This record gives sequence, C-alpha cells and structure tokens, in this order.
Amino acid sequence: MSQDNRIFQGEITIKVPPQIAAAYSQANAEEKQQLQIKLADMLQEQLSIMRRDSIIELRKTMNAMSQEAQERGLTPEILDEILNDEE
Repeated sequence: MSQDNRIFQGEITIKVPPQIAAAYSQANAEEKQQLQIKLADMLQEQLSIMRRDSIIELRKTMNAMSQEAQERGLTPEILDEILNDEE
C-alpha cells in the first residue's frame, strides 16, 4: 500500500449514518488516514465540478444577455460610448 504524504491541516465535521460513524471510530490510524485521503479527493473533485458548472452557467447567462442587448440594438460603438462616458 503506497503512503500518501499530504499534510491535512484543516478539519470539517460532517453528519453520517450511525453505522459509518461507528465503523470509522473503530478503524485503526492507517485505515482512518486512507479514508481521510479518499474523502478529501472525492470532495475536491466534487468542488471542482461545482466550480466548473458555475462558470458554464455564468457564461450562458452572459451570452444570453449579450444576445438580448444586440437584439435591442446595442452595438459595440454604443457600448463604447456608454463605457467611456465620464459623467
């Protein structure tokens, strides 16, 4: 079994079913470390997916707003005037 030398400094508390909590509390130190590594990897992957999905949704919203503005007559020239208006 390869050893993972990552250093975990943060802690979180999560709710789990009682049987999982019991099994974890009965695990030895090496088993707990392996579970922590696996859980950290799973959480990191899920957070990355959530960030990616948020960026995709933001881009869709921005594209829709751009399309609507163009349909209502906003041109690059008009946008430049609005953005460079010093009032």
